[in-house]
Amino acid sequence: MKKIVFAFLMIALLFSGQAFCCTGIFINRGQQKLIGRTMDWPTGDGYVSINERSHHKRADSLQDKSPRLEWVAKYGSVTFNMEVKLGWFANLLALMSGIKTDPPSCGLNEKGLWGGGFWIHPPPAVIYPQKDGRVSVNDYQLLEYLLDTSATVEEAIRHLQAVRVSGFKTGGFEVDLHWFLADASGDSVIIEFPDGKLRIHRNPAPPVITNSFYEHSREYLAGFEGFGGVKPIRIGKGEMSRENRFLFASSMLEGYIGDRNGDLDPIFAIMKTVTQTDTGHMQTSQSVTQWTTVYDLKNRTLSWTSRGTPARRSLSLEKTDFTYTGKKTKKIPFDEVF
Repeated sequence: MKKIVFAFLMIALLFSGQAFCCTGIFINRGQQKLIGRTMDWPTGDGYVSINERSHHKRADSLQDKSPRLEWVAKYGSVTFNMEVKLGWFANLLALMSGIKTDPPSCGLNEKGLWGGGFWIHPPPAVIYPQKDGRVSVNDYQLLEYLLDTSATVEEAIRHLQAVRVSGFKTGGFEVDLHWFLADASGDSVIIEFPDGKLRIHRNPAPPVITNSFYEHSREYLAGFEGFGGVKPIRIGKGEMSRENRFLFASSMLEGYIGDRNGDLDPIFAIMKTVTQTDTGHMQTSQSVTQWTTVYDLKNRTLSWTSRGTPARRSLSLEKTDFTYTGKKTKKIPFDEVF
């Protein structure tokens, strides 16, 4: 019964069984350490979460009953969390099962470490490590753990290797993710689990992630002009597939000219080339771009627009109080202008 409840909640709460499509880029030019990220989803329900330090946390139950990871949040963070609105019965099931219904999709902590989780589609197969005696954490909670406990990419990799990441699979449905991390020094990494092996792409070039394994995306890119191939790049033409979004973002990054005065318009312009709309989206998905976020890792700031409110909003982590008050999160609606 518990497995059935868990399966129902995971499918309903997290991904609804559809192909979800997001894009992330990292700009590391001189003093500029900037992240751009789109969140593509069938619905736009969610919030910006202010996460306090010092909270004790415990991983959700693991399917194989492995010992659960426990940790204390060392750093405060600001994250973007999807919020699936459920009826009272589903909410009760979630509460009884101890399942986190709104895990962060991306975020920045007060030390300047950014992280984002992205749905990933095979091939190859996503296979997480087998039970091996290490404490474990579900893949959808890994990002939260790393942002809570790590100041740099290097530290996050050490923390990752000390725990076992576990996935969720039942009835042919799987939660499959890969992650992109970057910090204020310019260090970055893409973390994946192809065919049961941890693969770490340190300082990937181009620093772009979509919804395919990184090596697959690079192979596709190599067929186009400027990247070793002969095919012309026609930005905005053709299906907004995960391969084409990787291509468009990589091409736009090649021509990026930074602005030392902090103008974020060029980064938002890059992200616009991979924005999915009602008429221009991946044909196998009902997802459209619900919000676009730009993070400044050096200055600890973030700005975003949303489908519901195109006006740009901003938040400074240096002006945000992460002192422990007993409230794990403070929720700011996506569309709130302040």
